[in-house]
Amino acid sequence: MAQSPISPKEVVQDCFPPRIACLWSEDAEEICRKNNLSVLQLLLPFCRPNAEMISSDLTNRRFYMKNFSLHLSTVEHAVPPNPTIARNLFHDAVAEAVDTFKPEEAAQLEVPLRDGTLIVSATTPWFDAFRDEYMRHFPICDYECIRDFLGCIFVVSTAVLDPITKAKALIEQQVQQQANQKYPRWFGPNILKFFIVLEDLSASTDESRVRGESAMHYFTSTYGEHNCWLLKINSRSPKDELDPWTTFTPFSRRRAGKVEADDAIVENGGDEGDGQGDGAVDDGPADHPLATRKGSQKSPSKVTEVVEIGKLLGQEDGERIRECLVAFTTKCLIPYAERQIRILNELVCDQRGGQTYCTDV
Repeated sequence: MAQSPISPKEVVQDCFPPRIACLWSEDAEEICRKNNLSVLQLLLPFCRPNAEMISSDLTNRRFYMKNFSLHLSTVEHAVPPNPTIARNLFHDAVAEAVDTFKPEEAAQLEVPLRDGTLIVSATTPWFDAFRDEYMRHFPICDYECIRDFLGCIFVVSTAVLDPITKAKALIEQQVQQQANQKYPRWFGPNILKFFIVLEDLSASTDESRVRGESAMHYFTSTYGEHNCWLLKINSRSPKDELDPWTTFTPFSRRRAGKVEADDAIVENGGDEGDGQGDGAVDDGPADHPLATRKGSQKSPSKVTEVVEIGKLLGQEDGERIRECLVAFTTKCLIPYAERQIRILNELVCDQRGGQTYCTDV
């Protein structure tokens, strides 16, 4: 029998992580574009904190969460694809897993036969790829909330004169999307809000630092001290040899810190495409971000442009981003989830005449 490289518990954790939307301003995107990354791509390598997360149930019993991960996504990519696009996504995932599979490096199993022994691979990466892709896109019922956004991370920068106004515009955009669109779905009307203020150290000035402090003071006084973070990036020096983005593949096939621009699209919010060009899906919605996913019509002989990734990002930047997301998880997301569980439990208890709904959670 084939062996999965991860345990069943890890499969469940990877398939059903807490989902957080990301919205950012144009000026914040410009800062990240200096590294040929989007804001979402900047954060994705650090969505799986190394530290154990601690939470409490309704009886105040503490428990530890290992291998905790976040699912960050743009609002556009949270819209479920139609069946045609979904089939193409499944095909691409399986085809890529087969193309990258190296039998000589995989674990082997010996299957005894009547006339000898058959040696087969102990793993089936193509099945794992299909399973993961299916769990991301399978249809869900209205009463299920496994893909609902728990909150939203709003990202602005100190490069503009009034980052607070930019943040308010992003909040209004999110409110309108939540009120007027069926997808994406949100867990409740009062979602978790977290603000990141980007400061570009490669172009920092006294004025920008003052704007950053002013914005942080506003967010702290309005939303709480744990719901905002001043994130400084682009501090890489010539002596900073290790790039934390070198070994991570968020949206593309990367080789030694570089990306093939023609492949820079994946399911969790890659570069925005117009749905046109070779391999685009014709019978799906033209404006769906996943419609630009390329399938069997790829041209292997096509020459792609190679661009450098993270040229201004160094080890200190990676540690700052990691610290930001760990703080968001431990001091903001987990307490918010605990409060929501208690509120929902109290509502159910009131409806059932005092009977507890989550006694042993």
